Amino acid sequence: MFLTGSGFESQLIYGSGYFNVRIKAPQTTSTGVITSFYLISRSSRHDELCFQILGKNGPPYLLNTNMYLYGEGGKDQRFRLWFDPTKDYHSYSFLWNPNQLVFYVDDTPIRVYSKNPDVYYPSVQTMFLMGSVQNGSIIDPKQMPYIAKFQASKIEGCKTEFMGIDKCTDPKFWWNRKQLSSKEKTLYLNARKTYLDYDYCSDRQRYPKVPQECGSYT
Repeated sequence: MFLTGSGFESQLIYGSGYFNVRIKAPQTTSTGVITSFYLISRSSRHDELCFQILGKNGPPYLLNTNMYLYGEGGKDQRFRLWFDPTKDYHSYSFLWNPNQLVFYVDDTPIRVYSKNPDVYYPSVQTMFLMGSVQNGSIIDPKQMPYIAKFQASKIEGCKTEFMGIDKCTDPKFWWNRKQLSSKEKTLYLNARKTYLDYDYCSDRQRYPKVPQECGSYT
């Protein structure tokens, strides 16, 4: 299978911030097509945060989230979307700071990873933004072209150089907050209870031993 598709990446590099992109996934029958939004670093052992809208023939649609921590991936958490991502634009956001990583869908936090001194936390490598639409498996060429639309809704981050992340930890930046608000915590718990479809931390067949970083999820 050959991977093909299209994408973009930011010219600016960030050391922390809030990154909101509105996405409308391909409307055609899209089994095998993945529409993605990333924060990713440039190194052989990279850090990465990722949203992946998984295409199919119709609702319900699944949203996969993944992380690479110092080059180690396979940290999938998958959610059943409570809307049709092909019908309209919806917001997908990362809050990334020295204290926590938060994945948001339409202002609802669905995944939270908190800093833990006992495990690796991505606060060393700077990152840039990427978006793409590509095939993740076999697709139907009769349904082409697959068109995903992206809108940069709110990008507020600490712009920096390749490895200049220290200045981005300053608490003066509004996004460098240490935890969710009480309202966000309620939304988060409800989303996890209602929409979580798969969590690698609970997959004993894939990971007989619970991955060390699983204790860092709120």
